[in-house]
Amino acid sequence: MINVNAELRALKIPADKINAITKAYTKADETWRSLIDGMKKISIPDRIKIIDKILSKSVPSLQAKAPSKATIATPASAAPLKSAMSYASTIKSTLKDHSFPLIQEYAEELLEREKIINCLDGELDYKEISEEYDIRKECRGDAIYVCHHCGRNLCSQHSYWIPDIEFPYVVKRTSEGKIEKDPKKIKKANNVIGGGVFLMMIGIILIGLGAALGYRGQGLLGGGIPLLILGILLIIFGSRLLKKAQMITGKYYPTFYKVVGTKWDRDLRIQYEHQGYYTAVQCWDCLKTHHKEIFDVASQILDKFYFESESWKRQMGDIAVKISTDLRVRISTYAANIYLNEFKFGKECYLPLENRLRKMERPTGDSRYDKVVSGKYFNPTPVWKFIPVRKLKAKTVPTIKLVDWVRNQRNEIKRIFGIKVETAVGAKGRRRITTSGENNE
Repeated sequence: MINVNAELRALKIPADKINAITKAYTKADETWRSLIDGMKKISIPDRIKIIDKILSKSVPSLQAKAPSKATIATPASAAPLKSAMSYASTIKSTLKDHSFPLIQEYAEELLEREKIINCLDGELDYKEISEEYDIRKECRGDAIYVCHHCGRNLCSQHSYWIPDIEFPYVVKRTSEGKIEKDPKKIKKANNVIGGGVFLMMIGIILIGLGAALGYRGQGLLGGGIPLLILGILLIIFGSRLLKKAQMITGKYYPTFYKVVGTKWDRDLRIQYEHQGYYTAVQCWDCLKTHHKEIFDVASQILDKFYFESESWKRQMGDIAVKISTDLRVRISTYAANIYLNEFKFGKECYLPLENRLRKMERPTGDSRYDKVVSGKYFNPTPVWKFIPVRKLKAKTVPTIKLVDWVRNQRNEIKRIFGIKVETAVGAKGRRRITTSGENNE
């Protein structure tokens, strides 16, 4: 005998609805079991909707007054009872064959609720201050992103998008490059070969004349033989230069091989390329904890600009005045922000690998990610690719030192904050000093 009341209470059905449905219909164990088992597979709101639909099928007299045993057994009540129980018996098959619309409806409701979550909701007041690398002062946008480490909901402003070394982007290599000639190297090689041919011809002429003059031509022989040898050496050297001028060029990434056996007991070697990393979303705390190498680079940039800006000056009328400590903090924080935001909005970014900053670029071909959407910014890209080497035998990969990154950003940051910027040397050898940018103090 099934305990319907206990089963429905376990499914979180309200007590008033349990009383209504148990009073309205007979307790047929098989039918109740089919209904209860079906409702276990759906959410609580959907369970309640099903109970309401079943109750709506009952006749008003049954809803208003609890029926007696004699009334339930009469033929008059059999028709509505059969109709309601028939509806209940179809619940299980309905869930089995048509559950996707219910799941979709519930998922859409869940997403709508998620969109109104403030990603700093419930945080302490000092949380905003501690996240000093954020450009904005307030949380903006819906919290529709999720940190893949801790699962925290994040808005666009508070989410950090980085090429995550935990998720390498590996593809099968299909291009083998092509042979190209370097015009400058070919010209140099031809000049060397031409010089060698010229010296060799002069040497042959001098040797011929010396042989014809006999004893009197020994001096010509002594001069012609070295010229002949030097000419031959230059031709050999020029030929080698000409060979080096023909290079195999293309896009080359770190490569590895995988050997696969075939049904013919032969080994097939497949070549793969590690072209970059997938982008992953992080919150601020997880960025510092799980990607310390990126946080350390941003911290070094902040320190470098802070100490360097101690000597920076702003023009106040005819007087150059040192900038305040508060402005130095803002400048250094802004510089660190530039580095972190390149991972999300930049055309290129610089990933710390092997004590260097490896140059990364956006994959081309998808206008959603490689097209400027506002000002100079792009949409976040799902993949960051290494900037590849162009020669098959390249000895180095595209990297940059941290000091070079700082140097490349220095003048632009100075202009933004109205600091003196040294430009090119003038005609009289004096450096021209210019200032530009907004008054950010």
